[in-house]
Amino acid sequence: MAVYTRVERGELENLVGALSLGELVSFEGVADGLENTTYFLRTRKFGGPVGVSDEWVLTVLESADYTGIPFVVTLAAFLKTAGLPVPDFVADRHGCRQLSVAGKPALLAPRMAGQHLEQVLPKHCAEIGAFLGRMHRRGKAFAGRRENPYGLSWSRQVLVELSPVLPSADVELVRGQQGGQAALQALAGSVHALPAGAIHADLFRDNALFLGDKLSAVIDFQGACTDWLLLDVAIALNDWASRPDGEVDAARALPLLEAYAAHRPFSHSEYDAWQAVCCIAAQQFWLSRLATRQRQPLELTGRPSKDPAQFRRILLHRINRVPDLPR
Repeated sequence: MAVYTRVERGELENLVGALSLGELVSFEGVADGLENTTYFLRTRKFGGPVGVSDEWVLTVLESADYTGIPFVVTLAAFLKTAGLPVPDFVADRHGCRQLSVAGKPALLAPRMAGQHLEQVLPKHCAEIGAFLGRMHRRGKAFAGRRENPYGLSWSRQVLVELSPVLPSADVELVRGQQGGQAALQALAGSVHALPAGAIHADLFRDNALFLGDKLSAVIDFQGACTDWLLLDVAIALNDWASRPDGEVDAARALPLLEAYAAHRPFSHSEYDAWQAVCCIAAQQFWLSRLATRQRQPLELTGRPSKDPAQFRRILLHRINRVPDLPR
């Protein structure tokens, strides 16, 4: 979530009217996040009581590649039907959930109950692990496919872009991880292949809402794609169970992994690849943040960009050690 595209009130009023949501009461840009523009909207049904309103989250997609939107909305609908706490995107009168705002694709969903956590405890990490385990287990029946937009080819392209400004040691560090990623991809179709399916691909703390100690919603599915299930676990672990210096906090990591395994046990190939996949996950977000800072998009709320060095530290620690997967 962030604000890169300014949307005028008149356009939002037209959108709300076209979707038969009543009248627009207010709207505000949201500073959190990295890539897309987000607004909170409040609407009121025509003739409804004063002070009673509905709340919505509008996401304006800033990526140049919009081909993954059908996958995102179809996956979210599938998971919602399966009973998971995910967004329910609004469809227009033609049944299309891909909307248009400021000349860009957009998604609108009811604002889900809950708050972001100020302090992450082991019990919260267990909630995240359980969600991912349920999502991956039930996702076996999901037929949609989308190549990971932040996969190996993206990583190689970004490294070419960043090489002139990166220290040579960092360039070699990334190339080494890319080699490991290519080796794992080469196993596809063999008995050693990693289990793959629909993944969230961005289950960070700012994409989860809690009511008390219970997970109430997982949001921001715009990066969802088809990739190794283990990558989803590693991405979550690197954010939810890392100390500021990048080292793993075992007290938070173990509940996450155990809760996941209770819903979907890990395979033999996943035990073998766990450390490499943790490193790939860390590298992906290091490069993503570096690229965002290098490109310097105009973020309209004035909030600072996220620190790439955080995931460099995480990568260096994962190269040395990762927590054991439960057996």
